[in-house]
Amino acid sequence: MGLMVIANVHDPQKWLKETNREWDLFQYSYQRLLLDKIYVSTIKDKSIIDQCLNSANIKHNNELAGDIQKEFKVDDIDALQSVEEELKKHLYNMGEHVNKLGLNGDLWVNYQQATEFNPSHNHTGLLSFVIYADIPEEIRKEYKNSPSGNTQTRGLIRFSSQFTNEGLYFNPSTYTILIFESSHLHQVYPFYSDNTRITIAGNIQHIE
Repeated sequence: MGLMVIANVHDPQKWLKETNREWDLFQYSYQRLLLDKIYVSTIKDKSIIDQCLNSANIKHNNELAGDIQKEFKVDDIDALQSVEEELKKHLYNMGEHVNKLGLNGDLWVNYQQATEFNPSHNHTGLLSFVIYADIPEEIRKEYKNSPSGNTQTRGLIRFSSQFTNEGLYFNPSTYTILIFESSHLHQVYPFYSDNTRITIAGNIQHIE
């Protein structure tokens, strides 16, 4: 899968983890409930990426928290349905037998470029997800060369516990998918190489 998780950003080499499992569920040290967990896997149907990218034409910045110039809403029924079918497979891994889930058009594409970032924020809905459509390896390696002392965060994604000051740090690769509760605070740190990271994100509004 190529996913890396950093549990302690002050010493990333000590806490770096690799996973080759089909899917995984990461949590904070204290947490034993569903709340505050992050599901991690890889997408099964790679064709949903082109479907979403080709149909993301509506400027969506006014609805999103990020300092990112290129953010576009996916407004295509076929693309939405394909993403819903992909999500059902992952929710099944989490123990959810899903007949129907609703995105209600709440799906968008981010083209994150050098120095852009997402501040700490949460989402609306029941569950939220991010599919990493394209991440150049140069971006994934940047955190190792961060010049800012103990804070090696370049290009990483941080989730913040709702109950303690703990954080979970992720360095996803292309085709990784994260699913988490919409209320779960998270942020995306900037990178500085001349590259673009493309993500597809959305909110699940209801599950039947």
